[in-house]
Amino acid sequence: MYEFKEMILPEHFNHASYAGFCVKPGMFYGVEKESGKLVATTGWNINGSTNIYIQHEPKSKWNNDLWEDLYDDYGKPLITIEKNDLQRISSKVKEFQRTAMDFETWANVNGYTDEYYEDLTREEMDQIESAYEWYYFMEYPEFVIQLLKELWAMEKNVEILMEDGCTRKEAEKHLNNGTVVYTLEDFTENFEFMKNFHEDADEIEADKKIKKMLETKIPMDGYSFVKYDGKEWLISYCL
Repeated sequence: MYEFKEMILPEHFNHASYAGFCVKPGMFYGVEKESGKLVATTGWNINGSTNIYIQHEPKSKWNNDLWEDLYDDYGKPLITIEKNDLQRISSKVKEFQRTAMDFETWANVNGYTDEYYEDLTREEMDQIESAYEWYYFMEYPEFVIQLLKELWAMEKNVEILMEDGCTRKEAEKHLNNGTVVYTLEDFTENFEFMKNFHEDADEIEADKKIKKMLETKIPMDGYSFVKYDGKEWLISYCL
């Protein structure tokens, strides 16, 4: 796993040397946790993979032929940011977003008028939406944006479980053990869709119990209904 920190330079400094590698503001530096090899990145991303500079041996030449996804095929994190640094970035971005332009305002400022949209393909629309997201997240690279989204989702889910009576520590433990939080609307829509494919007697019987739970709002073992932030949520505890 590659753990990074954002390069923050003192005033009047425009770069720093990290074992001979020139690290500039906006770049990230760190280590490969298992081997201790030094790494750095600008966050350059192609098709979901981030380019990483790595020094395989002390005082040796840095190589930039390493491309990594955020997670491996088993869901294990490959790229992360040091915990305190991610919290610092999170606070900074949240503060920025409080006064940031909404999409419509940003689009108008950047010349994306209603007439401009008329002949755009879906791919071109996606590119514009990605450009807005980049602005909205203070022009941080893609891997940082994804880590922030995951952090915020975790923070929200912790608060939902705390609303259900868990302590913060208990909530974090439940979520790390596989507990899932759904909006009640999403869970219901997914259930209504998936039950059409169930033919096994046990599956059909389970569907009946879930349907009854959704109609009565009386949770089965391992489930809990919660109201939070103006929405209804369903917690599926992994016990």
